[in-house]
Amino acid sequence: MKLSSTRASALSLTPHRSVLLSLGVVALAWLGWAATGDARVQKAPLAAIASPSQLAELGIDAAAVRSGDLVFRRGRSWASEAVDWADEDGELSHVGIALRHRGRVFVVHAAPGEGGGPGDRAGDRADGSAGEAAEEVPVRLEALERFLAPRSASAAALRRLRQVPESGRAVAEQSTRRAAREALGYARYRVPFDDDFDDSTEDRLYCTELVLRAYEAANIQLVSGEPRRLTVPWGPEQVWLPSQLLHSPLLWDPMTWDPRT
Repeated sequence: MKLSSTRASALSLTPHRSVLLSLGVVALAWLGWAATGDARVQKAPLAAIASPSQLAELGIDAAAVRSGDLVFRRGRSWASEAVDWADEDGELSHVGIALRHRGRVFVVHAAPGEGGGPGDRAGDRADGSAGEAAEEVPVRLEALERFLAPRSASAAALRRLRQVPESGRAVAEQSTRRAAREALGYARYRVPFDDDFDDSTEDRLYCTELVLRAYEAANIQLVSGEPRRLTVPWGPEQVWLPSQLLHSPLLWDPMTWDPRT
């Protein structure tokens, strides 16, 4: 997938047709809380950075993450609420591709602005410092501990490309590294988030589309079949969902077992 940086930077985000539906889901959730909880009690704000112990509670060992691994999370944003509502098989609502750089782990991912408030940033720089706030958020490079911070994630999972007998481990590792480089290119070109969830366009990406296209560039098709058809009003007719990647037979969980045993 080749993209022109000039073309990508000149694009602007268009309103997502399912915003009304998503806002409705959030509004219902808020009303339910207000009806059962004491509005005078304020919860402490969730941390913006996950500690090693908090990552461990999510089942993630940062030292074991490799470039090209898929990092999933169950988010807390309005967009995550909408994905959870639309995906009947959904356990997690968002996914990105891991990238190791100078001993640190980053996640390349495509997401809409998650709230538009303080701390909603375009991503992290390669040295781990926070990027600047932005209204229009392109594909971002974000430190793992920020991607899985308590304020952004309530659950997480890791997946890695399997070693297939006819190709061997070396080919699998080469493919994952190539996919990670492709994903990094999307961040460098600042490819915008695809509000229309349109798989026919290559100059905008949503989260699962980014992962699929990055691996396609490495000659790996992670998911067979077709995108999932949705029956939500005002939304896209079909979309690749995180659950389709999470349960791909080509992926395994390196945090729980060794496929060689």
